[in-house]
Amino acid sequence: ARPFLWLAGLMAALSYFLALYGGPHSLTKMRQTVNEMRADLISVVVKDGEFQNVGSGLMFRIAARLPGGELKGVFITDARDENEHLTYLADSGTISKIGDDAFLVLRQGQVQRLTLKTNNSSFIDFDSYAFNLSSFSGGTGNGKSRSRGEIRTSELFSPDPADEMFKRAPHRFRVEFHTRFTSGLYAFMVAIVILVCLGNPQSHRQGLAVLTTSTVILVIALRGAGIMVENNLKATPILWIAVWAIPLFAIGNSLRILATDK
Repeated sequence: ARPFLWLAGLMAALSYFLALYGGPHSLTKMRQTVNEMRADLISVVVKDGEFQNVGSGLMFRIAARLPGGELKGVFITDARDENEHLTYLADSGTISKIGDDAFLVLRQGQVQRLTLKTNNSSFIDFDSYAFNLSSFSGGTGNGKSRSRGEIRTSELFSPDPADEMFKRAPHRFRVEFHTRFTSGLYAFMVAIVILVCLGNPQSHRQGLAVLTTSTVILVIALRGAGIMVENNLKATPILWIAVWAIPLFAIGNSLRILATDK
């Protein structure tokens, strides 16, 4: 059993590396890369003087590009919301990066809002308006929005009270903490349960097939129970006990069986 246990430990360590560092770091880097691509979208895709769709319900037109990256005669229609359509008209615009997000900063223009249900229109003049380019390609349009997987592990221990996600949904930090720190336990649990169930020699093929099927069902049931508990942590915080108890009980019971053969 020793080589199998070493392999199980290696898989658990790899799971912890991905959950605690690799995953959050990769997702953050990917988000930054996507934002840079969105910032380049206007300068690469949209041609001068042409109306072009850059997303579902989103159309751009630029009259001309000037030296230094300034855009003249910016026209944007945003029909992604089924309840209202927005039209942006601006004399000029520039692409700016603020933090991890890219914005098209419009100057000297107007926003026209059309409410479809009532067919009412409103017009708002502005001197400066920042159009968030994270709204492209499935973005949220909220530059301060992150996915749960992007939260750094250090933030799970000490969340920043000013963090937008923490203020809006503090439960995400709690759920991610327990999910992330039990990921390696579940990896080890799966390996050791398989070892206990299938480690003894078998001489009857039909019996082995039944045992293998039962082992697969048991592993799926244990992991499924863990996922179900994790999904209900938001509504019932006390279930964090079950999140840890399921893998620890399975691992402890399996080690007992290996040690005593009972």
